[in-house]
Amino acid sequence: NDGELDFKEVQRRMTSLKRQYNKTMKVLDKNGRNHKKTLEEFEKLGIKILESISNFNIDFNADLKEIAVDGNSVLRLLHYPPVDAQKNDDRAHAHNDVNLITLLVGGNEGGLEALDKKGNWVECNCEKNEIICNVGDMLEIISNKKLRSTAHRVKTKNNEDKSRYSIPFFLHPRPEVILDPETNLTANDFLNKRLSDIKLG
Repeated sequence: NDGELDFKEVQRRMTSLKRQYNKTMKVLDKNGRNHKKTLEEFEKLGIKILESISNFNIDFNADLKEIAVDGNSVLRLLHYPPVDAQKNDDRAHAHNDVNLITLLVGGNEGGLEALDKKGNWVECNCEKNEIICNVGDMLEIISNKKLRSTAHRVKTKNNEDKSRYSIPFFLHPRPEVILDPETNLTANDFLNKRLSDIKLG
């Protein structure tokens, strides 16, 4: 069908992604305290994923193979404290990430949900040695909305009395990268606008 990759090419790219993924997880397992090394491995994996996405039959506004090289990517450890589920069962309200893609290592507790095309919230927690990849707002812009940013949230799942931890990696482009040539919107402009909107800029 139009836009589909050759099967052998898909196999080759999946093998390459799996190799980088295994390397990333190995570093995460053995060097959890080495933040710089772990960040570098996540960045390599994220860039490989973008390289694969670049082969979709989409007219992208930028070269996905290089825009995240030396970008402003961030690796974070998130702590969701216990909550009173009778008052509020949200650990994190529904939102979209501002960046290109987000790689999520599974939380120690369940609760992550993503919004599907039909408007249903779907549980999408990781099993061991799995990583979830979410499309962010910047990639939606670069793809001219052919790839839609993933709305997601974190709910309590009969675990409101426990802390929840997760390790998301936010792959960002370089600040000067043009997201939308028609408006000359840069990654830096878009990020600053988002931070201003949520009163952090």
